[in-house]
Amino acid sequence: MDVLVHVGKNLAVNGASRAAFYWAYKLRQAGVNARLGYCGEWIDEKGYKRSCGLLVDVNFLNKNLPFSVEGLLMPTEYTACTPNGYIPEHARIPFDVIWDFDEQVAPCSKVNPFIHDGREATWVQYVHYPGYLVPSDTKIRLFTTNSSWTLKHVYKIWGNVNAIVAQPAIPIDVIKPCDEPPSRRDYDIVVWDRFDPSKLMGADLVLPRLSTKYRIVIIGSAGRDMEPILRTMGAEEVIINADFETIRKYMCSSRVMMSFKVDEHFGLATAEALAMGVIPLVHMSGGKWEDTCEYGKYCYGFATVIDAFQQAEELVQEARSGNLDRKYYEIRDKGRAHLAMMADTALQNLLAKLATT
Repeated sequence: MDVLVHVGKNLAVNGASRAAFYWAYKLRQAGVNARLGYCGEWIDEKGYKRSCGLLVDVNFLNKNLPFSVEGLLMPTEYTACTPNGYIPEHARIPFDVIWDFDEQVAPCSKVNPFIHDGREATWVQYVHYPGYLVPSDTKIRLFTTNSSWTLKHVYKIWGNVNAIVAQPAIPIDVIKPCDEPPSRRDYDIVVWDRFDPSKLMGADLVLPRLSTKYRIVIIGSAGRDMEPILRTMGAEEVIINADFETIRKYMCSSRVMMSFKVDEHFGLATAEALAMGVIPLVHMSGGKWEDTCEYGKYCYGFATVIDAFQQAEELVQEARSGNLDRKYYEIRDKGRAHLAMMADTALQNLLAKLATT
C-alpha cells in the first residue's frame, strides 16, 4: 500500500502537522510506503511550473522533530486545491490512499480528481477541529479523528459518516524518557504549548501567583502578539520556538507540566510530555483528558482556576520533597506503554478500515 500523508503548508508548526509527521513515520515502521506530502513546487501535465511558495528547511524540521525527515518528504501537487487555484481534473498518482491533514484542502474540492491504477484513490480526511466544515458532496470515503472526544463531535456535526479514531502516533521509540526523579530537577513547572489566546484559560491568573513561590518556565511557539503576554506571567524563562532537544531539556528539568487549554481535541504537547516523563497537570476536558490521560489515569487534572493553583502547589511541594519520585516512574512507564498501545490500536484499526473502504 502506498500512502500520501498530506500536511499542506504548516510543516511541524502546529499539532496537526506534527501528527502528520508522526503518522507517516508510524506507517513506514509498519511497512507501508508512506510519504509526507507538502504543497511545494511541481511541473503540471502541460509542463508549467506550479508552486505554493513554500520553502522547506530540512534542518529546521530535523531539529523540531524527534526523528530525521530524510526520505520522508515529498513536494506534491496531489492536493484538491492550492493557493493558485490549480485543480487537476484527473491526476494519475502513485498512491492508493491520500490521507489529508490540511484543514484548508477538503472544503476547496467537491470532487475527487485522483486516479490510481484506473480507480479513484481512497480519500481520508483527518479531522482535528470539531467545527470544521466539509461540503456534503465532497468524496471523502473515510474520516479519521484524533480522539474519541473529536469523534463524538464529528457524528454530531456530520451524522453517521464513515469515521474512526486515529490518535497521533507518538513515536516513543525515539522520544527518550527523562531519567532524573522530580525531586532532583531544577524547575518546578513547565508550560509547553503552541500559544494563542484560546490556550490561556486562567494562565494569566494562576502563573503569576505560582511564580512568587516556584520556578516556572514557559516554552513553545507563539506569534508576536502572544510573546509579550507570556512574558508578563512571572516565568523565570520564556523560550519561544525552541528545537526538540531544547524542549526535552526543559521538560526533563521540570517537575510538573501544565496545560490550560479547554476542550483540546487531542493535546499533542501533553502526550509528548507524558512520553518524556514529566507529570502532566491539565484541564479536565477534551481529547487529552479522555484519551491521553484516560480520565486521570496518567495525568492530574483541574476544572477551575482555583483548582489549578491548588493542584499545582500540592504537586510541586510533593515533588520537591521526594514523595512523588516513585510514582513518577510509574506514571512515566505506564504512560509510555499507554501511548504505544493507543498508537498500535489506531494503526491496526486504520489499516483494517482502509482495506475495506
